[in-house]
Amino acid sequence: TNPACTSAQICTGANVCQTKPTLVSVGDVSVTGVGTSAIALKPINKNYQYGGTIDFPGFAEGDTISLAATGDHYSAFSITTQGISPVVMSQASYTIATGSPLEVQWTPGSSAVGAMIHLELNISKHGGNVGNLVCDVADNGSYTIPADLITALISLGVAGFPELTVTRTKS
Repeated sequence: TNPACTSAQICTGANVCQTKPTLVSVGDVSVTGVGTSAIALKPINKNYQYGGTIDFPGFAEGDTISLAATGDHYSAFSITTQGISPVVMSQASYTIATGSPLEVQWTPGSSAVGAMIHLELNISKHGGNVGNLVCDVADNGSYTIPADLITALISLGVAGFPELTVTRTKS
């Protein structure tokens, strides 16, 4: 940016510097719906870590998952969401080529949960990331990345270990 951000700032846009965020405590935290019993977390140096183990996936699709914080820097709050299922891909690898679309397929989650799929395609990973493609799409089992986007990505350069990451998300 112009002017350059200081070491205590981060760049958040063209010619926009903002003070770096800092960790804050939200008090004691309780998580329910993950694992077999409630998880209690206490802030340690304004950070939260769970030292136990949870069998994967830890909940079923549609299960209620809740987090409640007693409050500290922010007032007490709670949030609730539904569990989502792990992504199961239809194939283990994909081939991309200039001028060709890329059809990505997976087993869709329950439409009642309302999850989305987040796709990230990076074909220059570990080789000097020159560009990647990010798509947020409906969780309906497939998405085709258009040929013109694949061609544009390839034209930026291919290096290192290409990677396609497919993640199911829910807000």
